[in-house]
Amino acid sequence: PEQPAPAPVAAPVPVQDPNLGSLPPLQGGGNGPLMALENFIVNLADEEVNRYLKVGVTFELGNEEASEEVKKKEPVIRDAIITLTSSLTFSDIRTAKGKRILRQNIVRVVNTVLGGPLVRAVFFNEFVVQ
Repeated sequence: PEQPAPAPVAAPVPVQDPNLGSLPPLQGGGNGPLMALENFIVNLADEEVNRYLKVGVTFELGNEEASEEVKKKEPVIRDAIITLTSSLTFSDIRTAKGKRILRQNIVRVVNTVLGGPLVRAVFFNEFVVQ
């Protein structure tokens, strides 16, 4: 008897939500080595209310050698991420779109510190605003 053909694997689809705007598909991840940093806790820049952000990040790296470079420059990377996140307000990061923009900005500042595109993606493993 003939075996049925396997179902095709669907490609990620862009998020279609009027509150989110036009967003690219979620990143796949898992293609490169992963490296987690210790959580960050920063005060947000809201003036009318004191809020803080607790965020855990994991980097997807371009190759195994990149992890050594991240380890060597971790204090500078942490400082760059703290400076970036503490300049944000709750309204900057409350939506999915805001979190995606934050991911992109973290990749940008970390790769600037590293001197090249060693970080492919950033994933949040914790994200709490209070």
